Order: sequence, then C-alpha cells, then structure tokens
Amino acid sequence: MRIGRWSGKFKGGFDALVLAPFASAFNLSVMTAKKFYDWQTAGGTDDVMLMVNALEGADIPWCAIGGVAVNHWAAEPMVTQDVDFVVATDAIERAVAVLAQAGFRPEKLKWSVNFT
Repeated sequence: MRIGRWSGKFKGGFDALVLAPFASAFNLSVMTAKKFYDWQTAGGTDDVMLMVNALEGADIPWCAIGGVAVNHWAAEPMVTQDVDFVVATDAIERAVAVLAQAGFRPEKLKWSVNFT
C-alpha cells in the first residue's frame, strides 16, 4: 500500500467507499445505498466510480477527503453531494489528463481543480 491511497487498490465498490455509514442511520433495505446517493446527487454514483477507476487504472495515488472521508470514520453520517479528493502535487497534471480522458471536464482554479 502506498501513502495517500485509500487502501491499496480500491475493491470495495461504491457502497463501501461512500455509503456504509448511512446503513445504520437510514433504512437502506428499502432504498439501496446506491439509490440513496443517486437520489442525493442526481445520479452521481456512476461518476464517483468512474473517477475511482480512472485514477486507480492510471496508478495515481489519491485520497478521499471532505464528507466522504468523514462518513468513513464518523459515528453519525453526513450528507454530501460531491467527492473531494487529493493527489500529490507531482501527479496533478496527470490526474487532470486522466480524468478529462475519462469524460470529466476540468475547471482549473487558483488552488484547486473542479471536475464536472
């Protein structure tokens, strides 16, 4: 495992990455974790896994931060509509290129890059 990587190659699927903490707080037997996040983000589940697969496929170390990371560790889940992540400074341009090739549109700001 490399420093900054979620946990080696990511194998947990979307539920393990983002929504496991919601299972105890919401009745997910009626609405699956994927359906919940899709409802919350207007269909963002596939985008999250596309991002994960693109970065992992290019062997770019990354780390989830923000609400997704909070939900991984917190006792109380937090609703989030995006995925914040970081890569090492020497991998930024490569990550932007890989995610653009995967279909994301980068918007370069002074201190960050947003993808839609």
